[in-house]
Amino acid sequence: MELHCLHLRTGCPAPDNVLSLAERQRAAAFRSSEAARLFVAGRVLCRNILAEVIGCAPEALAIALSPEGRPYLPGHPGIDFNLSHTTGTVALAVCLNGRVGIDIERAEGHSEAAMRDLMPLILSEEEEADLRQLPPGEQPTAFLARWVAKEAVLKCSGRGLLDDPRRVTIESGGSISNSCNRPNEAGGGCRFHAGRDYGHLWAVATENPVERPLWHHHHAGDRLKRERR
Repeated sequence: MELHCLHLRTGCPAPDNVLSLAERQRAAAFRSSEAARLFVAGRVLCRNILAEVIGCAPEALAIALSPEGRPYLPGHPGIDFNLSHTTGTVALAVCLNGRVGIDIERAEGHSEAAMRDLMPLILSEEEEADLRQLPPGEQPTAFLARWVAKEAVLKCSGRGLLDDPRRVTIESGGSISNSCNRPNEAGGGCRFHAGRDYGHLWAVATENPVERPLWHHHHAGDRLKRERR
């Protein structure tokens, strides 16, 4: 599995020359210019990296959407990928061993009031009670870590937040229970890795066991390439 992170410069537009016509039209439909910029940057990142995996030009890569809106590569069932973004940053996970889901969020800058409002929507009653046992200063980071882990698991299942994150439980020791699962879906027995890098909390969930991944960091203006191993 490979993890890639593209760091954008404030106010710097992402070039869309490798995007398909449908992707450029989708970007133009965003009401928020920042949302459009992150969408374009995500597609530029995944087109460049996945094109190297497959062996084609980035603009020749065919990316389709599942009925749930999850991007995938038609004709390449052995390659799965997933994208996540937060302010100024786009993350990509590429897996050649089953499904993958990724989520990334800034570690700082979230208001405690907003997090308190979100807790009942993300955590089960038991999880929320456990979180409130922590010192107040530790609760926002602990909640955010739980949130990104749950979202990575749900994205690995293929439906993301169409399913209820309260039904995903991260047990002590890191095991996962996902009562949202349907037959033939990943998520209940998936594995996940998590950490904190470059001021972000991240989590990646995989359908099958993988070694702990390493991040490849790119910056706007870089030539986006995979590192050879």
